[in-house]
Amino acid sequence: MNCRPSDLLHISGTVRRYCLDRAVWMFGSTLDSELERAIDSCKNEKEMERARNRVFDRWFPEHKMAPAIFKDPAALM
Repeated sequence: MNCRPSDLLHISGTVRRYCLDRAVWMFGSTLDSELERAIDSCKNEKEMERARNRVFDRWFPEHKMAPAIFKDPAALM
């Protein structure tokens, strides 16, 4: 997909469109650089995944996985 965030949200007004597009770009660039920095010293794929998850947990604390109380029935199949 190759379109601007302001186009997806149908934002009107030149300044508002610019500000939204810039804010989304800044957020994405900052998150991407932090993810890259987190995996620099990793030795294998499993360490990379854990490092990325730590970054995501810091940036999006409300989306942390709740501890599992019961076994997942789908995992048994």
